[in-house]
Amino acid sequence: MSRLTAFIRLISKKTVVSAIFCTALFTVQPAQAIEQADKLAKLLKAEKYEDAIKLLQKQSDKGEVAATYLLAMMYDHGRGTEQNFDKAFELFMIGAKTGHHPSENSVGQAYNNGKGVELDHAKAVEWFRKAAEGGNATAQYNLGLRYSLGEGVDKDEAKALEWFLKAAEQDNPFGQYNAAYAYATAAGTEKNMIEALKWAKLASEKGFKPAVVFTSFLASKTTEEERKAALDKIGAFKMQQAGLVDLNAQK
Repeated sequence: MSRLTAFIRLISKKTVVSAIFCTALFTVQPAQAIEQADKLAKLLKAEKYEDAIKLLQKQSDKGEVAATYLLAMMYDHGRGTEQNFDKAFELFMIGAKTGHHPSENSVGQAYNNGKGVELDHAKAVEWFRKAAEGGNATAQYNLGLRYSLGEGVDKDEAKALEWFLKAAEQDNPFGQYNAAYAYATAAGTEKNMIEALKWAKLASEKGFKPAVVFTSFLASKTTEEERKAALDKIGAFKMQQAGLVDLNAQK
């Protein structure tokens, strides 16, 4: 989990996460960045959202894009202030225009859901694509879903799987689950129960309940040899995630 993701969860779900921002969050001297990040983490964990907003606003006024993004999240979720989708969208757009990928994804979400802006699936796809091409895993999943559903873009299951896999390879459970489903049902690809079980189990290990159920179902439909092959692939994937092996170099 990235430190930025940890802070987002503190804002959106009140999850207590021990986190300190990387110095890239606030483009000041490292010591100051750690001090600001630690202060923000403590405020969020204590649910002192009004004080957190003041801190984020101060950093946002200095042009800190990540702080502007988190401030937008506060308005989006109504933490320390009344929920205000219009204000959230305004702030997300500030970051998006600088090429900040999480902000681009959030702008896409706003257009996709019609929150703070008029619903427009085509514009949602436009912003999801910007963030997805920049490597944002959540946006990659969102773009894949648009292709899968045919919202804002022509339905294309092969293209959907392509983006689901990009997200899955970044350990995104939603991308992993959807990739598993595609392989199990031959949606945009040939049926491959080993790949299906691999991605479903990886998603289930993160506590994603639909993946837990799907993993159990797939296990009942596969042979012992297929289940072993899936476990071997899972092991290789985890080694790659840990930086112990480069699977791409072996292809």
